[in-house]
Amino acid sequence: MVSSVLRALLACAPLVLTAGAGAQAPAPARDITLANAIDLALERNPSLAASLYELTAAQGRIVQAGLRINRELRLELENFAGTHEQTAFDALETTLSLSQVIELGGKRDLRRSVAEADRDLVIAEQRARELDVLAEVAQRFVDVAAAQERLRYARAGATLASQTLDAITQRVNAARSAVAEQSRARIAVTRATIEQREAESGVVAARYALAALWGDAEPTFGSAAADLFHFEPNEPFRAFFDRLERTPEFLAFASQARLRDAELKVAQAQARQNVALELGIRRLEDDWALVAGFSKPLGTRNRN
Repeated sequence: MVSSVLRALLACAPLVLTAGAGAQAPAPARDITLANAIDLALERNPSLAASLYELTAAQGRIVQAGLRINRELRLELENFAGTHEQTAFDALETTLSLSQVIELGGKRDLRRSVAEADRDLVIAEQRARELDVLAEVAQRFVDVAAAQERLRYARAGATLASQTLDAITQRVNAARSAVAEQSRARIAVTRATIEQREAESGVVAARYALAALWGDAEPTFGSAAADLFHFEPNEPFRAFFDRLERTPEFLAFASQARLRDAELKVAQAQARQNVALELGIRRLEDDWALVAGFSKPLGTRNRN
């Protein structure tokens, strides 16, 4: 038994060694661009993902608003368990009827208009939320790039301070400079080292803040590839003004006004009372007969 296990282990050993030899080190993290960051945020941002569910719910409310009021099935038993001729079930009358409420004043279409206006408002708010997220992505991406630049300059300053200290130390050893200059150079090195550590912490914080926009607990990208000193030509003010009416904030305001107007029309339509029609069949001992009914609220005191 033991020998068979040992033989099996020895047979598997070349495969294990081969697999270990073929294993490769993880690839280094790739640099990220602003376009990559925007794509990740649009695809995986938690708030944008939640807005998709809000849009689905708004679509569902449109379907719900367009449905008619459910029919009602009614069963009535009359003239039983009484006295004389109505004892037990001798004179039982059974009525089975189906009733339907007829909505007047176009209430169903108005409810659907309210739901559609609410859907349009959700879409406008979703677009505004997307722009807010994109603006935040751009800001945090610039923060990462700026932090990298600060770190680069801090490292260069620390290197220069260290080289200056070495040069002054040689001059002090050669009795060409005072010891006080060496002390000042050491202080400059300490200060440059502190600034470098602060710059490194700034880069780490900026990277985490950027990765949080698409839900990553740890940043998996490399450096932020950006040219902070490249500027696009300015557009004329009229071009910005012409796009004002197409901004999500303006569209959301218009959609909200449309929603409130639709809600007002629904409230006004509620002043017109609905009617109910009823049709059924009644059993009178061995005979059958149809029954029909009509009802309408008077609405003399609680009219909307």
